[in-house]
Amino acid sequence: MSLRKILIVNADDFGMNRAVTEGIINAFKNGIVRSTSLMVNMPETNRAAQTAKKNESLEVGIHLNISEGFCVSPPEDVYLLVDKNGRFNFDVKNIPESMRIFRQLIETTPKILSQISLEFENQINLFNQFDLKLSHINIHHYLSLLHQKLFEIYSKTAEKCGVPYRRMCSPMFELLNSSANDKQTVADFSNSVSVSSPCLSISHLLDGTSLELSNEEYCETMKSKINGFLRNNDLKCLELIVHPTLENISAANDDYATVKKIETSLVLNNDFANYLKRAEFEISGYSGLLL
Repeated sequence: MSLRKILIVNADDFGMNRAVTEGIINAFKNGIVRSTSLMVNMPETNRAAQTAKKNESLEVGIHLNISEGFCVSPPEDVYLLVDKNGRFNFDVKNIPESMRIFRQLIETTPKILSQISLEFENQINLFNQFDLKLSHINIHHYLSLLHQKLFEIYSKTAEKCGVPYRRMCSPMFELLNSSANDKQTVADFSNSVSVSSPCLSISHLLDGTSLELSNEEYCETMKSKINGFLRNNDLKCLELIVHPTLENISAANDDYATVKKIETSLVLNNDFANYLKRAEFEISGYSGLLL
C-alpha cells in the first residue's frame, strides 16, 4: 500500500493589493490553489476577507506581518518595530540588509520579542473580527527562520491558536546563511510544538532562480523537485508556496512581478495538475494536515 502524500498549495499575501487578491481567487477557482494566507494590515484586506467568505471552500489562514506596511498595535506599544507613524522598520527594497538588522536587533534588544508577540496577538484578533475560520499561520518574508527566538514566539502563537503552521522552508535557510545547527534547532523545536506543520515548504520568490526560466522550464523544475520528495518516505506532506497575481492589474513597481507571473502560470497549468494526479498526490489546503 502506498503512503499518503499530501501537497498543500498555499497562496501567500492575500489582501496585499487588488492584483494579488484577484490572482489568488482566480488560481483557486481555475487552478490548484487550495488555501491562502491573509495579510490583515494591507489596503486590500477588507475586500479580500469578504471575497473569501463568498468562496467558502477556500481555506484562509493569517500571514503574520512585521515587515511591510503599518502595525495594527498602537505604535507606542511596538516602537522597536516601527517608525513614529507606525510603519514597520523594514526596507522591502533591500531585504537581505533588513534581515541582517532585524536579526541583530533580536540579539541585542530582547525587549523586541515581547513587542513582536503583542503585534502577532493583535493581528490575530483583527483576523478573528472578519468572522473567518483560521486555517493556519505563517509569516511574511519567512522571518520566523531569521532567529531561533523569533521562531519560538511564532510557533507558540500557532500552538495557542491550535492551528497548523509553516516551519521548514527551502531555500530560505540557505539564503539566510543559516548553519546546520540552526536548521536542526528549528526542527527540534518544531517537534516539541503540539500543532502540525508541513514537513517542508518550497518557495522560490526570493532566491531569483525562476527568473532565468520560461514557464515551461519552471514547470519541469518543480516536477523534478516533487519527484525528489516522492522518493523520500520520511516526508509525508509538502507545501508549495505560490504568489499568484493578475498581470493586467499588477503594480508597475512590483520587484517580484516576473516571478509571480511564472508561479501564476504554474498553478494554472493543466499539465502540472495532471502530473500531480499521476503522482497520486492529494492536493489540499492546510486542513490536509488534520486528517
